[in-house]
Amino acid sequence: PGESVRVDLREDAGFPEGEVGSVWIDASNAVVAVAFRHKPATEMLLTTVAQPRHDNGDDLRFGPLVFRDYNGWNTGINIANLSSQPNRVTVTYYNYAGNVVASDTVVIPERAMEYLYTPATGSFGLGANQITAARIAGDHLLAAAIDEVKYVGGQDQWHAMSYAAGRAQAGGRVVASDGTPVNGRMLYESLLGLPLVQKGNPATGMGDTSGINLYNPDLGNPVEAWVQFLDGAGVPVAPTVAATDAEDPLTIQIPAGGGATLYTLNYSQMPAGFTGAAVVGVVGDGALVGVSNNVNYAVGWDGSAVYNLTVTPQATP
Repeated sequence: PGESVRVDLREDAGFPEGEVGSVWIDASNAVVAVAFRHKPATEMLLTTVAQPRHDNGDDLRFGPLVFRDYNGWNTGINIANLSSQPNRVTVTYYNYAGNVVASDTVVIPERAMEYLYTPATGSFGLGANQITAARIAGDHLLAAAIDEVKYVGGQDQWHAMSYAAGRAQAGGRVVASDGTPVNGRMLYESLLGLPLVQKGNPATGMGDTSGINLYNPDLGNPVEAWVQFLDGAGVPVAPTVAATDAEDPLTIQIPAGGGATLYTLNYSQMPAGFTGAAVVGVVGDGALVGVSNNVNYAVGWDGSAVYNLTVTPQATP
């Protein structure tokens, strides 16, 4: 109880060198796991948290951030078929306006995996210098990891990070139906949480800096994202604070199938070197899923990390 173990797939498990695959972990009691994928040639490391397999799980996952040659960033989507039968999986890419720009379909054998790398895709419409979101839909259960890699930038400036494709949080209401804060705080039936938000130095572009990407996977309804920044003590901070020191969230309209990016360096009111958190209220009939990238280009080798925004249980006031 409480012990952790390390397994080297090549040395301990005999996994063939040069192969790509997936790992299934079965246990007699509850376990958690994380996979570290290391590329020695470029000193890049991808960290992926293992996902639970449930027989009543989803055949639909979302990647709110997918790069295609965007400032040197590209994306690989790794899909594992959790079913004991072949799984036809379609990956559909949406731009910020909610328009389909490309799609790919793969048939994955039972308990196998496939990957799609955006520079190698033949899909029409997924051109260079794009940021999109991905809808990953299968006939049966699946899990997916989204890898982001940047090979340009010179010696010791490569970057890599990975996040798990997630499920969406359905929208709800602001508890105060007239939009008035309750005791100075906005309360939501439905929200996403982000425990770490940072802003670097806007003069240099360096330092730990967050970019938050949101995607509305509801193809029939728009949604509003009410974004609130908070310091370590939970106090509202600019640019999301009123003159009375009450919360004053940014309200972002996101169309059906659309997305949005919030980049901390774009907010001049937020002090350089800020470290805090964010709450994203999901308001309306749509839904939201999100991730946040933290990148510091001043860090040698690989100064980057990515976090899934936490989906919270929906509350009824």
